[in-house]
Amino acid sequence: LYAPSSLFGALLATMALSDFILLRSEREDVCAAALLDAVAQALGQEAPLCAVSPAWKHGGELLGRCDPLTKIYEETAFLQTIYEAGWAKELRFAALDRVTAAKPEVYLAPLLPVFQLFGAGEDALRGVPLAPSQWPTDPRLLRGGFLPWPQNLWLFGLLEPTDPKPSPMLRAAAAEFCLPAQNARSFLVPWTQPLQVESAQLRRLFDHAEEVFTLPQESALRLVQLLHYLAERLQLALPPQTQERFARFFSVCLACGMTAREAFDAFLFHHALRPLENADPAVLRYELPGLRVFLAQLAGQRALPLTAALLEGLVDGMGRK
Repeated sequence: LYAPSSLFGALLATMALSDFILLRSEREDVCAAALLDAVAQALGQEAPLCAVSPAWKHGGELLGRCDPLTKIYEETAFLQTIYEAGWAKELRFAALDRVTAAKPEVYLAPLLPVFQLFGAGEDALRGVPLAPSQWPTDPRLLRGGFLPWPQNLWLFGLLEPTDPKPSPMLRAAAAEFCLPAQNARSFLVPWTQPLQVESAQLRRLFDHAEEVFTLPQESALRLVQLLHYLAERLQLALPPQTQERFARFFSVCLACGMTAREAFDAFLFHHALRPLENADPAVLRYELPGLRVFLAQLAGQRALPLTAALLEGLVDGMGRK
């Protein structure tokens, strides 16, 4: 793998926030699927790819349908991936290619409540509705018409630079991870035998990082100041759990060897400032210069290179429009 070492720390930190990740590339010469494949191979796994069709108009296109005559559930390859992951303990991955090619709010409707319950605990019912009733031919993991979402499965929605941006509803259900457009120094990870990691072990490591690498008060204060600024000046109200997510993201980044400034910059770039893409263009055009000045005062003129690149991309996008 050739990339900055901080890239992989931020990816792991994003996995600690959600089991549904929007993996985006901002460079046309960098494929988001290539990074996912490389990470999956490093863990001794694969990332089965399901191509989203623009013609999809309901959840059955992704998850399959019940045939009322034969009483047989017609499974899709994506559903089989979910089903097979339910029998495993190791990390498993699945990917939706060009996730915004069709309306995710429509074809992903059965899955969105599952992702919104991430972190609710093992006792929470995180089931995918498949059948209105239980039939003898249903998969054995099916419980009352619901298929439990495997605790070891991470779903990645892949987006290329030319794809439509995620909607606010999609952003509310997922965590985002973006491959930056700027060039970075190379970082070579030597070849090793694939790591065999169980999902329970990885989740324990995430929890342990949050216990050991506590969020510094200075970083927490910076985020609060930024949230107030975004709400007052850009009418951008981030979810109530943003501060909690920041603490978890920050801790995992530090556990992966990143500095506090790198972790803060990564959270703004991947998560906190991404909703600006859905902001009113007129408001954004007027407020962006002030936001740049505010961030420079908050963290230093050159302390946030990823965030600076994101804001520059927003300016370029408005110019093209």
